[in-house]
Amino acid sequence: MTVQTQAILRAARPQDAEAISRVIAEALQQTNSADYTAEVISRMTTSYNAARVGLMIRGREMFVAELEHGIVGVIGYSVGTVRSLFIAPEHQGIGLGRQLLASVEDRARQAEIRSLTVAASLTGIGFYRRCGFENLRPVDSAGIAMMLMHKWLVDSDEPTDFRAAE
Repeated sequence: MTVQTQAILRAARPQDAEAISRVIAEALQQTNSADYTAEVISRMTTSYNAARVGLMIRGREMFVAELEHGIVGVIGYSVGTVRSLFIAPEHQGIGLGRQLLASVEDRARQAEIRSLTVAASLTGIGFYRRCGFENLRPVDSAGIAMMLMHKWLVDSDEPTDFRAAE
């Protein structure tokens, strides 16, 4: 059973880069290490160092989940694509990932985006399936095995052309 914890969700700020990097490193080292080699985890951790996270904050939309003691989750988003969803290991399984993903889905719907894709880590495939994503195909990003996944954001009874509904 998943216990829901309500976090404050907000846009990431440049000064959050260090805390975000720390959350990602902990998740990679403690959770993703079950699915990836130490070498891959090391490369992924390096790619999410504070300096690079700072650049990501400036280059795409990023949102954080914050509890009373600080940032415990992060999600990145760029038009139609979910990126960089990580939850601190001690806060996984309590609904924070779903809250962050729902906020991105809402943002996409408001922008009349009809679907989302994500290159899910092997660790994240089950989470995304539970959230309604379907497998498209395996992908390999710089030697990191992932699964490209997709989710429609429109209901089958909605018009497929948003302009037709106006």
